[in-house]
Amino acid sequence: MALGLGITTELLEKPILWTPKEQGLGQYLEIWLEGGVDQAASAWVDQSGNGNDARQTTALEQPEPQTGHPGGLRFDGTDDHMDFSSRLRIDQGEPFSICMAYNPTDITTKALLSDANSEFMEMMTAKKFRFKGNVGGGLSTTLQFDNVVFATNTFTNLIFARDASDVLHLYRDGIELEPNASTTNQTNNRGFDIFNLGTRNDSDKFFRGDIYEVFVYTKFLNASERTNAASYLKHKFN
Repeated sequence: MALGLGITTELLEKPILWTPKEQGLGQYLEIWLEGGVDQAASAWVDQSGNGNDARQTTALEQPEPQTGHPGGLRFDGTDDHMDFSSRLRIDQGEPFSICMAYNPTDITTKALLSDANSEFMEMMTAKKFRFKGNVGGGLSTTLQFDNVVFATNTFTNLIFARDASDVLHLYRDGIELEPNASTTNQTNNRGFDIFNLGTRNDSDKFFRGDIYEVFVYTKFLNASERTNAASYLKHKFN
């Protein structure tokens, strides 16, 4: 309905002012690789204030910066990857939320974040996501879904999180995905370290595609925080 002077009662598109430090979340923010900010092939500078930069000094293993919107770093799926300046430890039983925006060109056994062969999170197939922690003893979780979660050449806005009861959750565009009965060990309290971006242990399961932004909290985001995080990534990159 028009109100005059071209103003209507329709919902207007507004800029997203939320950032990963809003809602008091800055105290839980451990890593923030912000898309388009201090982002280069050799180093992606952490904006959290903790100095957890992602770096790659070997030229042949550096991802390729993408120009224009939405930018990002392109990983070739062969050897491109980055290592963080220091390992981030998520303790056993500690809640966490990992938020990522990326566009994969291959979704089969591709690691997103890892430390070693015993600590990683990866896309397994279009309908499977795997996590393994090793602090407190090795335990692997495979979240399986009836519908497609990962698709090639598709912008992916993902939140992977653990709540205070040690239950793992996966969200796409801020909406929780319900695992099916084939899921194993959805409750997993094992701690883990984060040291690698786009590979498992610098040696295999290399990510192929563009990674736009990554931020990690030592907190299970509530519904409002998840909605804002997902909206921020969607409006910024999609």
